[in-house]
Amino acid sequence: MRYTVESSLRNFEAWSGGKDTLDVLIEKGDCDEVERLIEDMDSLGTDTSINDFLWFERDFIAEHLGYKDWEAYEEGWSMEDLDDAEEWWRNCVECVRTDLAGTDDDSKQDDWWDDLDDEKKVDIYYENN
Repeated sequence: MRYTVESSLRNFEAWSGGKDTLDVLIEKGDCDEVERLIEDMDSLGTDTSINDFLWFERDFIAEHLGYKDWEAYEEGWSMEDLDDAEEWWRNCVECVRTDLAGTDDDSKQDDWWDDLDDEKKVDIYYENN
């Protein structure tokens, strides 16, 4: 027997972590895009496989939506924001780099920047622009 349901992802009765993911997608208005992604994936033909996809493939979903990972998606900063932060750092005036990194040594400044996680880089970029 084959049982098929035509419904929007918004109406999917997800559970556990899948529900958490779906709630965020609904809140951010990205259900239609993720629904198209799921439709293109033939292996997601059961409620359990859809729920597991929502639950365990959050980073994949976020990347599909243009974000580095799920955390970046939830925070609302995209890969473009990170690229802007990296470019800003490369072109940042020396006095700002010295103040932020706590040293006037270019190599140590770059090491300091490279050791930051991506979210912190984006935060510093927005604080200084």
